[in-house]
Amino acid sequence: MIQIFNSHKLPDFIGDIHGHYDHLIKLLLKLGYKKYKDEYIHEERIPVFLGDYINRGPDSLAVVDLISKMQRAGNAYALMGNHEFNFLAYHFKDKDGIFFRPNTETYYGYISASKKPIDESGRLIEILSWMQDLPLIISGEYFTAVHAQWSKQHEEVISFSGLKKMDENSMRYIHQNNELLNPVSEVLKGKEIEINDDFDLKYGLTLKNKKFRFLWWKTNRTNQLMDWLDVPNEFKNILIEKEDLLDFENFSDQNKPIFFGHYWLNPIDFGLQSDKWCCLDYSVANGGFIGAYRFKNELNLVESNLTHS
Repeated sequence: MIQIFNSHKLPDFIGDIHGHYDHLIKLLLKLGYKKYKDEYIHEERIPVFLGDYINRGPDSLAVVDLISKMQRAGNAYALMGNHEFNFLAYHFKDKDGIFFRPNTETYYGYISASKKPIDESGRLIEILSWMQDLPLIISGEYFTAVHAQWSKQHEEVISFSGLKKMDENSMRYIHQNNELLNPVSEVLKGKEIEINDDFDLKYGLTLKNKKFRFLWWKTNRTNQLMDWLDVPNEFKNILIEKEDLLDFENFSDQNKPIFFGHYWLNPIDFGLQSDKWCCLDYSVANGGFIGAYRFKNELNLVESNLTHS
Protein backbone atom coordinates (compact mmCIF):
# COMPACT_ATOMS: atom_id res chain seq x y z
CA MET A 1 0.00 0.00 0.00
CA ILE A 2 2.80 2.32 -0.94
CA GLN A 3 2.19 4.30 -4.11
CA ILE A 4 5.05 5.73 -6.14
CA PHE A 5 4.60 9.30 -7.32
CA ASN A 6 5.37 9.29 -11.03
CA SER A 7 3.61 12.35 -12.42
CA HIS A 8 5.43 14.76 -14.72
CA LYS A 9 3.59 17.54 -12.86
CA LEU A 10 4.83 19.05 -9.58
CA PRO A 11 2.76 18.25 -6.47
CA ASP A 12 0.57 20.53 -4.38
CA PHE A 13 0.10 18.92 -0.97
CA ILE A 14 -3.34 19.51 0.56
CA GLY A 15 -4.30 18.81 4.16
CA ASP A 16 -7.36 17.40 5.90
CA ILE A 17 -10.72 18.41 4.39
CA HIS A 18 -13.33 16.74 6.63
CA GLY A 19 -16.28 17.33 4.35
CA HIS A 20 -15.62 21.05 3.81
CA TYR A 21 -16.15 21.13 0.06
CA ASP A 22 -16.37 24.92 -0.05
CA HIS A 23 -12.91 25.30 1.50
CA LEU A 24 -11.53 22.72 -0.92
CA ILE A 25 -12.83 24.54 -4.00
CA LYS A 26 -11.65 27.88 -2.66
CA LEU A 27 -8.16 26.44 -2.16
CA LEU A 28 -7.98 24.79 -5.58
CA LEU A 29 -9.00 28.03 -7.29
CA LYS A 30 -6.48 29.96 -5.20
CA LEU A 31 -3.79 27.54 -6.38
CA GLY A 32 -4.73 28.21 -10.01
CA TYR A 33 -6.72 25.06 -10.81
CA LYS A 34 -9.44 25.48 -13.45
CA LYS A 35 -12.72 23.60 -13.54
CA TYR A 36 -12.93 21.16 -16.42
CA LYS A 37 -16.16 19.15 -16.54
CA ASP A 38 -16.37 17.62 -13.04
CA GLU A 39 -12.72 18.10 -12.10
CA TYR A 40 -10.21 20.84 -11.28
CA ILE A 41 -7.08 20.71 -13.42
CA HIS A 42 -3.78 22.60 -13.47
CA GLU A 43 -1.47 22.46 -16.49
CA GLU A 44 1.71 22.19 -14.38
CA ARG A 45 0.58 20.96 -10.96
CA ILE A 46 -1.19 17.95 -9.44
CA PRO A 47 -2.78 17.75 -5.98
CA VAL A 48 -1.65 15.20 -3.41
CA PHE A 49 -4.43 14.90 -0.83
CA LEU A 50 -3.24 13.80 2.61
CA GLY A 51 -6.39 12.00 3.81
CA ASP A 52 -9.43 12.62 6.05
CA TYR A 53 -11.92 13.61 3.38
CA ILE A 54 -15.02 12.72 5.41
CA ASN A 55 -16.81 13.40 8.73
CA ARG A 56 -17.44 16.57 10.72
CA GLY A 57 -18.15 18.88 7.77
CA PRO A 58 -21.36 19.31 5.74
CA ASP A 59 -20.35 17.87 2.34
CA SER A 60 -18.40 14.63 2.73
CA LEU A 61 -20.06 13.06 -0.30
CA ALA A 62 -19.20 16.02 -2.53
CA VAL A 63 -15.57 15.90 -1.36
CA VAL A 64 -15.33 12.16 -2.00
CA ASP A 65 -16.97 12.57 -5.42
CA LEU A 66 -14.46 15.19 -6.54
CA ILE A 67 -11.31 13.59 -5.15
CA SER A 68 -12.21 10.07 -6.33
CA LYS A 69 -12.96 11.31 -9.86
CA MET A 70 -9.70 13.25 -10.05
CA GLN A 71 -7.67 10.41 -8.58
CA ARG A 72 -9.15 7.71 -10.82
CA ALA A 73 -8.58 9.90 -13.87
CA GLY A 74 -4.92 10.38 -12.96
CA ASN A 75 -5.43 14.04 -12.06
CA ALA A 76 -4.76 13.68 -8.32
CA TYR A 77 -3.09 11.48 -5.73
CA ALA A 78 -4.98 10.63 -2.54
CA LEU A 79 -3.86 9.01 0.70
CA MET A 80 -5.96 7.06 3.17
CA GLY A 81 -6.63 8.92 6.41
CA ASN A 82 -7.69 7.47 9.74
CA HIS A 83 -11.27 8.59 9.05
CA GLU A 84 -11.37 6.58 5.81
CA PHE A 85 -9.85 3.60 7.64
CA ASN A 86 -12.44 3.88 10.44
CA PHE A 87 -15.25 4.13 7.87
CA LEU A 88 -14.06 0.88 6.31
CA ALA A 89 -13.72 -0.69 9.75
CA TYR A 90 -17.32 0.24 10.55
CA HIS A 91 -18.45 -1.89 7.59
CA PHE A 92 -15.96 -4.79 7.77
CA LYS A 93 -16.05 -7.73 10.19
CA ASP A 94 -13.33 -9.78 11.83
CA LYS A 95 -13.11 -13.58 11.57
CA ASP A 96 -15.68 -13.92 14.36
CA GLY A 97 -18.23 -11.75 12.58
CA ILE A 98 -17.69 -8.71 14.81
CA PHE A 99 -17.34 -5.29 13.20
CA PHE A 100 -13.88 -3.74 13.58
CA ARG A 101 -15.63 -0.53 14.69
CA PRO A 102 -18.75 -0.96 16.85
CA ASN A 103 -22.04 -0.45 15.01
CA THR A 104 -23.52 1.36 17.99
CA GLU A 105 -25.67 4.48 18.10
CA THR A 106 -22.80 6.38 19.70
CA TYR A 107 -20.30 5.45 16.99
CA TYR A 108 -22.86 6.03 14.25
CA GLY A 109 -23.25 9.57 15.57
CA TYR A 110 -19.53 10.04 15.14
CA ILE A 111 -19.62 9.16 11.42
CA SER A 112 -23.22 10.11 10.55
CA ALA A 113 -22.16 13.33 8.77
CA SER A 114 -20.58 11.16 6.09
CA LYS A 115 -22.41 7.83 6.37
CA LYS A 116 -25.94 9.21 6.04
CA PRO A 117 -25.41 11.02 2.70
CA ILE A 118 -23.30 8.14 1.35
CA ASP A 119 -26.02 5.62 2.26
CA GLU A 120 -28.72 7.84 0.76
CA SER A 121 -26.75 8.14 -2.48
CA GLY A 122 -26.99 4.37 -3.01
CA ARG A 123 -23.24 4.29 -3.71
CA LEU A 124 -21.88 2.80 -0.48
CA ILE A 125 -20.25 -0.21 -2.16
CA GLU A 126 -18.62 1.98 -4.80
CA ILE A 127 -17.21 4.37 -2.21
CA LEU A 128 -15.98 1.56 0.05
CA SER A 129 -14.22 0.09 -2.98
CA TRP A 130 -12.50 3.41 -3.66
CA MET A 131 -11.47 3.92 -0.04
CA GLN A 132 -9.96 0.45 0.34
CA ASP A 133 -7.63 1.09 -2.60
CA LEU A 134 -6.17 4.29 -1.11
CA PRO A 135 -2.46 4.00 -0.26
CA LEU A 136 -0.97 4.45 3.20
CA ILE A 137 2.18 6.15 1.90
CA ILE A 138 3.00 8.08 -1.27
CA SER A 139 6.70 8.04 -2.04
CA GLY A 140 8.37 10.38 -4.50
CA GLU A 141 11.96 10.94 -5.49
CA TYR A 142 11.99 14.21 -3.55
CA PHE A 143 9.35 13.68 -0.81
CA THR A 144 7.30 11.27 1.27
CA ALA A 145 3.63 11.81 2.17
CA VAL A 146 1.63 10.08 4.93
CA HIS A 147 -1.53 10.95 6.78
CA ALA A 148 -0.15 11.06 10.32
CA GLN A 149 3.32 9.67 11.08
CA TRP A 150 6.24 8.48 9.02
CA SER A 151 9.17 6.30 9.99
CA LYS A 152 11.60 4.34 7.89
CA GLN A 153 10.83 1.16 9.84
CA HIS A 154 7.08 1.50 9.31
CA GLU A 155 7.54 2.12 5.61
CA GLU A 156 9.71 -0.99 5.31
CA VAL A 157 7.25 -3.20 7.23
CA ILE A 158 4.31 -2.04 5.11
CA SER A 159 6.31 -2.47 1.92
CA PHE A 160 7.39 -6.02 2.81
CA SER A 161 3.89 -7.00 3.99
CA GLY A 162 2.58 -7.35 0.46
CA LEU A 163 -0.62 -5.46 1.29
CA LYS A 164 -2.36 -4.26 -1.85
CA LYS A 165 -5.61 -2.82 -0.46
CA MET A 166 -7.53 -2.38 2.79
CA ASP A 167 -10.34 -4.83 2.07
CA GLU A 168 -11.98 -7.02 4.70
CA ASN A 169 -9.46 -9.86 4.34
CA SER A 170 -6.54 -7.45 4.64
CA MET A 171 -8.05 -5.83 7.71
CA ARG A 172 -8.41 -9.25 9.33
CA TYR A 173 -4.79 -10.08 8.49
CA ILE A 174 -3.56 -6.77 9.93
CA HIS A 175 -5.49 -7.18 13.20
CA GLN A 176 -4.06 -10.68 13.68
CA ASN A 177 -0.48 -9.47 13.18
CA ASN A 178 0.74 -6.97 15.78
CA GLU A 179 4.00 -6.45 13.92
CA LEU A 180 1.94 -5.02 11.06
CA LEU A 181 -0.96 -3.52 13.03
CA ASN A 182 1.26 -1.05 14.89
CA PRO A 183 2.94 0.42 11.76
CA VAL A 184 -0.39 0.70 9.93
CA SER A 185 -2.02 2.30 12.97
CA GLU A 186 0.76 4.83 13.48
CA VAL A 187 0.97 5.79 9.80
CA LEU A 188 -2.78 6.54 9.94
CA LYS A 189 -3.18 8.12 13.39
CA GLY A 190 0.30 8.54 14.86
CA LYS A 191 1.71 7.21 18.10
CA GLU A 192 -0.58 7.75 21.08
CA ILE A 193 0.69 7.68 24.67
CA GLU A 194 -1.53 6.68 27.57
CA ILE A 195 -0.78 8.46 30.83
CA ASN A 196 -0.53 5.90 33.64
CA ASP A 197 -1.23 6.35 37.34
CA ASP A 198 2.44 6.62 38.32
CA PHE A 199 3.10 9.41 35.83
CA ASP A 200 -0.09 11.20 36.83
CA LEU A 201 0.70 11.08 40.55
CA LYS A 202 4.34 12.06 40.12
CA TYR A 203 3.52 15.31 38.32
CA GLY A 204 0.21 16.13 39.95
CA LEU A 205 -1.77 15.79 36.72
CA THR A 206 -5.33 14.68 36.09
CA LEU A 207 -4.70 12.90 32.80
CA LYS A 208 -4.52 9.24 33.81
CA ASN A 209 -6.09 6.61 31.58
CA LYS A 210 -6.25 9.09 28.70
CA LYS A 211 -4.33 8.87 25.43
CA PHE A 212 -2.51 11.80 23.88
CA ARG A 213 -0.89 12.20 20.49
CA PHE A 214 2.89 12.06 20.46
CA LEU A 215 4.35 15.06 18.61
CA TRP A 216 6.74 12.89 16.63
CA TRP A 217 8.24 15.60 14.41
CA LYS A 218 9.61 17.67 17.28
CA THR A 219 13.39 17.94 17.62
CA ASN A 220 15.57 19.53 20.33
CA ARG A 221 12.84 18.87 22.89
CA THR A 222 12.92 20.56 26.28
CA ASN A 223 11.49 18.99 29.42
CA GLN A 224 8.15 20.72 28.93
CA LEU A 225 5.30 18.28 28.38
CA MET A 226 4.13 20.36 25.40
CA ASP A 227 7.26 19.31 23.49
CA TRP A 228 6.22 15.66 23.75
CA LEU A 229 2.45 15.26 23.84
CA ASP A 230 -0.60 17.12 22.57
CA VAL A 231 -2.10 17.73 26.02
CA PRO A 232 -4.70 20.35 27.06
CA ASN A 233 -3.41 23.92 27.34
CA GLU A 234 -3.36 23.95 31.13
CA PHE A 235 -0.79 21.13 31.16
CA LYS A 236 1.46 22.24 28.32
CA ASN A 237 4.11 23.89 30.52
CA ILE A 238 4.36 21.04 33.03
CA LEU A 239 8.04 20.14 33.49
CA ILE A 240 8.88 16.45 33.29
CA GLU A 241 11.95 14.25 33.45
CA LYS A 242 12.66 13.01 29.95
CA GLU A 243 13.29 9.46 31.13
CA ASP A 244 9.63 9.27 32.13
CA LEU A 245 8.67 9.12 28.46
CA LEU A 246 9.70 6.38 26.07
CA ASP A 247 12.88 6.63 24.06
CA PHE A 248 11.29 7.40 20.72
CA GLU A 249 12.89 6.95 17.35
CA ASN A 250 14.80 9.95 16.04
CA PHE A 251 13.17 11.08 12.80
CA SER A 252 15.53 13.98 12.12
CA ASP A 253 17.84 12.00 9.82
CA GLN A 254 15.25 11.73 7.03
CA ASN A 255 16.79 13.45 4.01
CA LYS A 256 13.54 14.05 2.08
CA PRO A 257 10.75 16.41 3.16
CA ILE A 258 7.78 14.70 4.81
CA PHE A 259 4.22 16.00 4.31
CA PHE A 260 1.42 14.97 6.65
CA GLY A 261 -1.87 16.08 8.20
CA HIS A 262 -3.98 14.72 11.10
CA TYR A 263 -2.87 16.86 14.05
CA TRP A 264 -5.46 19.66 14.18
CA LEU A 265 -2.86 22.38 14.55
CA ASN A 266 -3.90 25.86 15.63
CA PRO A 267 -4.40 28.19 12.63
CA ILE A 268 -2.50 30.98 14.43
CA ASP A 269 0.58 28.72 14.27
CA PHE A 270 0.37 28.19 10.50
CA GLY A 271 3.87 27.44 9.29
CA LEU A 272 6.47 24.74 8.80
CA GLN A 273 7.51 22.43 11.61
CA SER A 274 11.05 22.46 10.17
CA ASP A 275 12.68 22.63 6.76
CA LYS A 276 11.91 18.89 6.41
CA TRP A 277 8.52 18.55 8.18
CA CYS A 278 5.25 20.03 6.97
CA CYS A 279 1.90 19.41 8.66
CA LEU A 280 -1.08 20.76 6.69
CA ASP A 281 -3.99 20.02 9.04
CA TYR A 282 -5.15 23.36 10.43
CA SER A 283 -8.53 22.45 11.92
CA VAL A 284 -10.86 23.31 9.05
CA ALA A 285 -13.64 21.52 10.94
CA ASN A 286 -13.14 23.79 13.94
CA GLY A 287 -13.09 27.23 12.35
CA GLY A 288 -9.66 26.91 10.74
CA PHE A 289 -8.68 26.25 7.13
CA ILE A 290 -7.16 23.68 4.78
CA GLY A 291 -3.41 24.04 4.51
CA ALA A 292 -1.44 23.53 1.30
CA TYR A 293 2.20 23.47 0.25
CA ARG A 294 3.30 24.15 -3.33
CA PHE A 295 6.30 21.85 -3.68
CA LYS A 296 9.07 22.55 -6.20
CA ASN A 297 11.32 19.56 -5.46
CA GLU A 298 13.34 21.64 -3.04
CA LEU A 299 15.52 19.81 -0.52
CA ASN A 300 14.69 22.31 2.24
CA LEU A 301 11.12 23.55 2.60
CA VAL A 302 10.38 27.29 2.71
CA GLU A 303 7.51 29.17 4.35
CA SER A 304 6.73 31.15 1.19
CA ASN A 305 5.39 27.99 -0.51
CA LEU A 306 2.63 27.60 2.09
CA THR A 307 -0.94 28.78 1.52
CA HIS A 308 -4.41 27.94 2.78
CA SER A 309 -8.10 28.12 1.90
